[in-house]
Amino acid sequence: MRVIKRKKSKKHIFFRFAVLAFVAYVAVVLVNQQVQIRAKQQELEALTQQIEIMEIKNTDIKRVLDSDDEEVKDYIERAARDGNLNLTYPGERVFINIAGN
Repeated sequence: MRVIKRKKSKKHIFFRFAVLAFVAYVAVVLVNQQVQIRAKQQELEALTQQIEIMEIKNTDIKRVLDSDDEEVKDYIERAARDGNLNLTYPGERVFINIAGN
């Protein structure tokens, strides 16, 4: 009996290499996508926490503004005038002492 040995053709080797390269590419792309998804999930969690904090602050501000307490209204007026807002009533003139005393 004769044993016939077949030589592997270059096409067969090239096909295996192409399949291996494609599988490696797909694996790299999938890992990269998973990393990006995790980063976006963390960003979403941080933004969700910021939204919750802002909603709590808004609720507190609405509660203070809806309050009829005169002391709270005086505090709001002082904060608007003396704080970084520098607000005034319409028609009001503000004088600044440049002497520093």
